[in-house]
Amino acid sequence: MKPVDIWNRIFATGEAPKPESLLAEGNQPSEWDVIMLAGPLPNLNRKWICHRKRFYLRRDRVCGTNLVFGRTRFGWFDPRRTSWLPDLAGSALLLDYEEDPRNGIIMSRVRDYVRTTPDPDLLLGRFYYRGRFISYFSLARRKGKPSNEV
Repeated sequence: MKPVDIWNRIFATGEAPKPESLLAEGNQPSEWDVIMLAGPLPNLNRKWICHRKRFYLRRDRVCGTNLVFGRTRFGWFDPRRTSWLPDLAGSALLLDYEEDPRNGIIMSRVRDYVRTTPDPDLLLGRFYYRGRFISYFSLARRKGKPSNEV
C-alpha cells in the first residue's frame, strides 16, 4: 500500500476538529508543526525554516497564521467547520485564507482542509490551490509556550 493510500484512509475516517481544540489549555495560543507529506511542495520543517501554524483568540474567535524562520508571519486564516470538501464527503475544518486582506492574491487562493487522526496532537490536512488538490500535510502540536506573541 502506498503512503497516499494510507493518508486517504486516515483522512476519510477523521472528523472535523473544533477550532477551539487547536488552542492550548485555557484558550492560550498554540503552535503546530507543519510537515508536507507528498506533492510538489518541499517540506519546510527544517531547523532553520521551521514552518508552523499558530492558532490564537482574537475578539473571541479562533484565528491563525503561518510562521517560518521563527517569527516571520504569512498567510492569515480563519478556521471554520465546513461540510463541503472537494473530492470527498463529510466535514472538515477549513483554514480559509480568502477573507483576510493581509493575504495577497497567491495566498488568498489557498484552502487547507483538516481532520482529526487517532492521536489528538496530530491532524491530517489536504492543501488545495485554486480548487486543485496539491498535497497532504500533517499538523503536530508543539509542546510548551509559543515562541512569540501575535
